[in-house]
Amino acid sequence: MPHLGSRVLVRASGERGVIVETHAGDLFSVALAEGDQLLHADELEAAAPTPIELLSKGELGDPESYALRLQAEFLRHAYRFDPLSGLSNARIEPQPHQVFVAWRVNHKLAPRMILADEVGLGKTIEAGLIIKELRARGLADRILIVCPSSLQLQWQQELHSKFNEPFEVLDSAAMKYLGRGGANPWARFDSVICSLPFASHRTRQDAIIESDWDLVVFDEAHRVRRWRQGKQPKVTQAYRLADELKELTTGLLLLSATPMQLDPFELYSLVELVEPGLFPSYSSYEAERAKLPHLNALMRVLQTWDGLDPGRAIEACDPYVDLLGELGIDAADLLEPTVREEAADDLAAKHPLAEAMVRNRKSEIGGFVGRHASSHMIELSAEELDLYQDITDYIRFTYDQAMATKNQAMGFLMVAYQKMLASSTHAIRASFEKRIKKLKLRRGAQAKAPAVRAPDEDQLDAEEMSSVIEEFEDASVDGCLLDDEIEQLEALVARLRNISDSKAHGLLEALQTLFDEHPEEKV
Repeated sequence: MPHLGSRVLVRASGERGVIVETHAGDLFSVALAEGDQLLHADELEAAAPTPIELLSKGELGDPESYALRLQAEFLRHAYRFDPLSGLSNARIEPQPHQVFVAWRVNHKLAPRMILADEVGLGKTIEAGLIIKELRARGLADRILIVCPSSLQLQWQQELHSKFNEPFEVLDSAAMKYLGRGGANPWARFDSVICSLPFASHRTRQDAIIESDWDLVVFDEAHRVRRWRQGKQPKVTQAYRLADELKELTTGLLLLSATPMQLDPFELYSLVELVEPGLFPSYSSYEAERAKLPHLNALMRVLQTWDGLDPGRAIEACDPYVDLLGELGIDAADLLEPTVREEAADDLAAKHPLAEAMVRNRKSEIGGFVGRHASSHMIELSAEELDLYQDITDYIRFTYDQAMATKNQAMGFLMVAYQKMLASSTHAIRASFEKRIKKLKLRRGAQAKAPAVRAPDEDQLDAEEMSSVIEEFEDASVDGCLLDDEIEQLEALVARLRNISDSKAHGLLEALQTLFDEHPEEKV
């Protein structure tokens, strides 16, 4: 039974107090933080001794329990403040260069960077590590990933299986369902993946821009283009979207394996997205870029220093005296290994793109199995060659008509058909069948197809063409030619249904040969 002066715990609230007065009927006045309160004995329990009270009695707790509690507190705070805490709960063993990229991005004031590792070095893993870090630290609740159509499911699977981060893929069907009643589908989920052509469409950009993202990731970012045509800059719809988002989101990652192969103005344009104002103008960017040959050459001297005679090494630095002067050293100082290490770090920091881009190369990392590509020629049958030529004639004739009448949508549709023809006869047959159906509906309704702005077809591969082509399958044709086109397409579809696909058969045979010779290989 509690008594005067007892330390007690209020069962309902967990508050600690002291009994300051006793009353009849098992009632007690308890001094709490907010003042005295009258409570029944059943509402109270004896409070556990405080650490100070235990120490005063010479009573010590279990050291293992103390260590576990201390570690739990450390982890609770580490996930918010440790720049690499996300590594502890990812289901991967990241490579050192991937850890470096995550560290580099998360050490910036804002997580904005061009990730430019060569193909095969795991830019998706790097982006996943960055996402996990930002999520663990409470800095990225809403994330949008924009990638090629063919990579949507790969992104979704890797983020879920390797980082336990579930993402929703939004496409046309999902948009129709989620957008009922005027709702903004982009605001429905906090973790979203969509294709670049889908997000770039003008009818969707406003809703994306208004959806308050914390981090936006563009994969294959070399398709997010701004280039010069004469003296005037031209932009793709994808670049227009990224340019709008750059001021509205804290984090922006652009993934591309080929940034250094871009035209200088296009690379400058990507830098402008992640680090606006890093260069006051394109001319200032060009001036800094002109320093790169000297900077890279001196870096190579430092990297190969140990393999050179000291005198030869110092002599190799002669062309770079001014650059060494900017670092506050001369060539003789480089004889000290610590000075060389510091000089290499300073040179890396002087790289004009150091604040905007990080790039790793396989030749620098090592440990990769060589790739051996080979081509397998497929000989088409005479029947396939005839059909290929007839489809090409249809595409060429219709494209010429579209150009003559400035029909952008029809022109795009024909470009898409040409790419699909080279990729898959099954895909082009399915698309022809859909166009026939839509043209027949238009003929019956005597309606003209609505004008639709064509996307930038040079930014789409064959698979992406298939994903956006549905919007253009009822592109307008001259009314008097409608019946002729339907008849022509029906004849082509009938032939496509009955023809053997030599390319598919060749692929299956090549795979079977590969599995027979190397049964342990994965494809």
